[in-house]
Amino acid sequence: MFLSHHQQILLFQFPVLLSRVSPIMQIINKFVLDKHIQEQPETRKGLLAWLHEVERHEWNTFSDVFNHFPKAVALKAGREVAFEIQKDSCYLLSVIDYPTHVLSILSIGPLKDVLVPRLAKHFQTGS
Repeated sequence: MFLSHHQQILLFQFPVLLSRVSPIMQIINKFVLDKHIQEQPETRKGLLAWLHEVERHEWNTFSDVFNHFPKAVALKAGREVAFEIQKDSCYLLSVIDYPTHVLSILSIGPLKDVLVPRLAKHFQTGS
C-alpha cells in the first residue's frame, strides 16, 4: 500500500488512527477457518482464495460485498453475510462491521448447517 507523505507522518505519530482507515478488511476468528481446513482439506483452496479476496478489499456496504461475491447472501440488513465457498457444499457465515472494516467468521460448513438455521431464525424474528 502506497502512503503519501502526510499519511506517513500520521502513521508515525498516530498509528492507531491510521490503522482504522486501512483499506483492507480485518478478519477475526481465523481459527474457525483453520479448523475447517484441517477437518475438510478439500475446501482449502476455496477458503484461501476467499480469504485472499476479502483481505484485499474495503467494504462499506453489502453492495460492495456483492460486487466481489455475487452469490453472497445477506441477513440482518447485510450485517450477516453468507459466502458460497464451494458450489452447494461449503458456505462461510460471517458478521461484518462496515464502519471499522472488521469481518468475523461465525461458522463454515454445508448449507443445511450454516445458512438454513439462520434463515429460519431470520424469518421467525422478522429481522
